[in-house]
Amino acid sequence: VYFDRINAYVRMREAMNRADFAEAARQADVMVETVSRMGNTALLQDAGPWGGSRSGAGLAKVARELCTWTGGTKGKLIAALPEVASFRTDPAGDGVVGRWYREDPGGEWQDLSMTSAWESQGIVTPEGRSYNGVAWYRVNVDVAKLPERPARLLVPELAGSGVWAWCNGRFAGHTAKDLDNPLSVGLGDLLVQGSNLFVLR
Repeated sequence: VYFDRINAYVRMREAMNRADFAEAARQADVMVETVSRMGNTALLQDAGPWGGSRSGAGLAKVARELCTWTGGTKGKLIAALPEVASFRTDPAGDGVVGRWYREDPGGEWQDLSMTSAWESQGIVTPEGRSYNGVAWYRVNVDVAKLPERPARLLVPELAGSGVWAWCNGRFAGHTAKDLDNPLSVGLGDLLVQGSNLFVLR
């Protein structure tokens, strides 16, 4: 049963990484049902790789919530952020003043997965310690058709952080730190048909 719980958890994460939130919610139900057969809810408290602090039960809740946001109940998925983004740390807080949200911000950026904590991907300070501070992600997303209703940017991968977001060089908004719900920012009229640049601080 423990293996079945881990298997469902891994499948849930994989589905979330490819933005298949309906399948992620289904695997969340499998995971919870498997644990209920054992009668040991402590098995839902393992720390998860998304940010390093989200438990199995917490990630299951996010999967179900994202399913409603993207499957037609509260909204519809029109495009998914790619898993890999350009990434740069900002230990001195230079990014906003340096306009890193512009089309060509200069500087040294590297490819990094947005579905895994940066600590687990080798991001460290010059002294070799885990980096703990502000960082930026840049991704391009193609939108085939603009939605009829105002679009929202969901960033569940960046769990636990407050996020500042720019779309096509213009500030979209800021989310508060929230460990229990997917982070999202309204895009207003910033989204365009075709290629869109999203920058997340």
